[in-house]
Amino acid sequence: MTITTIAKETSKKMKAPPTTTMMMATMMVMMAMMKRQRIMMTTILIVISIISSASTLDVRLPPSIVSQSLSHQYIYKRMNLNLTCIPVGYPSPRVQWIKDDKTIPESNYNNTNTTNNNNNNTDNNNHQPKQHRSSHHFSTLNNSTVLQISSATSDTAGTYRCMVWNNYGKLISPPMVLEMAYFDRTDDDPKSVVECIFGNHCKLRCISKKSNPAPIYKWQFLDNSDVVSNDRIVVNYDTIHVSNAIRSDADVIYVCYVMNAVFDQYSRKEYQFRIVECW
Repeated sequence: MTITTIAKETSKKMKAPPTTTMMMATMMVMMAMMKRQRIMMTTILIVISIISSASTLDVRLPPSIVSQSLSHQYIYKRMNLNLTCIPVGYPSPRVQWIKDDKTIPESNYNNTNTTNNNNNNTDNNNHQPKQHRSSHHFSTLNNSTVLQISSATSDTAGTYRCMVWNNYGKLISPPMVLEMAYFDRTDDDPKSVVECIFGNHCKLRCISKKSNPAPIYKWQFLDNSDVVSNDRIVVNYDTIHVSNAIRSDADVIYVCYVMNAVFDQYSRKEYQFRIVECW
């Protein structure tokens, strides 16, 4: 609505001369605009005050760990792997890796680690356990949040933790256990014959292998069909039990497969009964 329109409407209501009415309408519009500007200015001042206060806040955030590697992993010789430990906090936390309750000093790393040199962080020497000395191939990435292990050996196995700290706290992570896996595939004989007395209870036991994790056993016939338990034959993990042995049991060849989940490998051995009749 324009000032002229306001003046005409006011003139009709007040029955005043148009000139006087025009002046009054102009003053009313100017007062409304000034009132709106005062509200806007007050709002701006409040926002500026909030921003100014926020910039002077003393932010203190003790460290916490938001992500880390699995609590248990199998490794094998010459394996390459990474362990991760992601902390948050303010000032930014520093990270130190620990193996078997001993810190891994930076002198053991293959690279020059990039660390956060924030002056607000406390001295590393105030927090370190006893140092771990070894010939491991260690290196770090991303301000030590990633521990790289290359060409693992039997000495690599152990319990790893990460220690994180800043001026307002220190935290040690839950353990990350690395366990060495192995599997012995050697066979003493390609075939083993077990003597069994006619009519008796007999069993075949697959030769145990040196394996970590524990081996997985599977029994099959020569035609690659699985041996299934029935009323006379019972398959129990690494052993086959045969009750009331008969002559035809000597004609059956059982094949035992021993497998390791980590290496996806297996060994194979054949077993057979030799039925002996006692008169």
